[in-house]
Amino acid sequence: MKSRWPFLILVSLLGLCLLWVLTKKDPTTDNIPQEEVSADAQTSNLATTGAAPNSSFPSHELAQTPSTENDPGALAVPFENRLQEIADCLKIKPGKPDEDSTDMDFFSLNSALAEKFGGYRDEDDLWASTELKTPSGEHRRLLIDFREGQPALRYVVVQPDGSQKNIELTPEQSNEPSEALIASLESDGQVTGRARARVVNYAYGQQLTLQEIDGKIYSYKLSQGDKVYSCQRPTKTGVPNCSCGDKY
Repeated sequence: MKSRWPFLILVSLLGLCLLWVLTKKDPTTDNIPQEEVSADAQTSNLATTGAAPNSSFPSHELAQTPSTENDPGALAVPFENRLQEIADCLKIKPGKPDEDSTDMDFFSLNSALAEKFGGYRDEDDLWASTELKTPSGEHRRLLIDFREGQPALRYVVVQPDGSQKNIELTPEQSNEPSEALIASLESDGQVTGRARARVVNYAYGQQLTLQEIDGKIYSYKLSQGDKVYSCQRPTKTGVPNCSCGDKY
């Protein structure tokens, strides 16, 4: 009688081969670490939302630069009345506006306050933005953040719903933007508006923080001692929302 061992061994080997084929993993995903899969998912999300990882640009300032659309005019009308409110809040004698001042811009406000505060000392830029409209009708925005000492540049497409999609820049362009680069990017379309924020320091310690749109003040905050006078205009109504309060 012949031995069955060779036949049984052959059947066992065939069974093991079949089991290996059924349980074999896809080689394209077998060796991908979990953290790499998560990174890919994050990249996909960034591409969809237009958000920037580790972005230093605050959403309440740069990402939501005030619009000039439907803006009816000056922040403070009449200007002389607003100066009286500032004086009452900060307990100083009211300054006199320049005879040619009909709108409140930095120069008219500074000329009315500087003498009371010992004169202009210096200022620091916080951020600046430029709105562009390309020939195809695309809305783009250049954002420059000065708050870390070294200017940081971001270039975005503003979607109709207000969300933003980054336009890729090199690290050198983002971290060390030159005037030539900014001028080149601005040539991508027609400049439709400019905004900026800065802090102005006076000799006696007073500080003026302001945001400007196309040269006109959109909002400002003036502090002296423990008092702060702040004023901001809702974009569509033009009615300023101003208040006097404690600094701390």
